[in-house]
Amino acid sequence: MKKWFIMLLALVLLLPAGCGNVAGKSSQSESQQDEWGITLSAEDVTPIGMTLVCTQSGGKFKGELQTGTPFFLERFVEGEWLPVSSKPEEEVAWTMIALGIQPNNTTKWKVDWEFLYGYLEPDTYRMAKEIMDLRSPGKYTEKTYYVEFAIEY
Repeated sequence: MKKWFIMLLALVLLLPAGCGNVAGKSSQSESQQDEWGITLSAEDVTPIGMTLVCTQSGGKFKGELQTGTPFFLERFVEGEWLPVSSKPEEEVAWTMIALGIQPNNTTKWKVDWEFLYGYLEPDTYRMAKEIMDLRSPGKYTEKTYYVEFAIEY
């Protein structure tokens, strides 16, 4: 995980962060918010992916908020969150791109997990995303955010 952040940080220093808004239909959503003003929610959930919605509103942070493409999934089983079985880490290649989170804005990203987790069975899941408050090269704070969603059919 540390190696990922070093590579991400190197990319951040070379490329300006960007983000875009993508239209989508709302479906299931559950969110988390903290002092950075970040709220995550899920739209258009299917057994192979979803649209991840990241809203930043207010909050206090010192630099630029960013994330990357990596994520992991957990399944709610008998009252606790357990990791969803995935391909081994050495078989997975993440795109090392910085995804900017603009202040007082909503950003949407398509997330496809079929390559990593396959087709998810009906149940309750949550996705974890690491978000970084990048203040300057080598100076940042990381937090893990979760968004819960259900696969139903």
